[in-house]
Amino acid sequence: MHKYNKEGFTFESAHRFLVPISIISGAILVVKGIFGVGRYAKLVPNSIIVGFTVGIAVAIAMTNLKDILGLDSYAALLGDSSRGFMERVAMHGFLLMT
Repeated sequence: MHKYNKEGFTFESAHRFLVPISIISGAILVVKGIFGVGRYAKLVPNSIIVGFTVGIAVAIAMTNLKDILGLDSYAALLGDSSRGFMERVAMHGFLLMT
């Protein structure tokens, strides 16, 4: 939306884009259901499906890693800033040992 929207990202512009796309994708699914395209899904090996699902899970986890760990940036993970994750782990470990 942001890349192709020349007038600026607003709720109205997103709504104008997402509603027709949702209708078109629903129509495509109905047509595929009528012609029975789903039977070809049985031909995909289970290892491919599991690998794809795990890949998506890893991608989602990596995009949220910064927020989960409470970091300002990924550079902070290695301690390059004052709020580095490793620095905080070391500080808490030191406090637990004393």
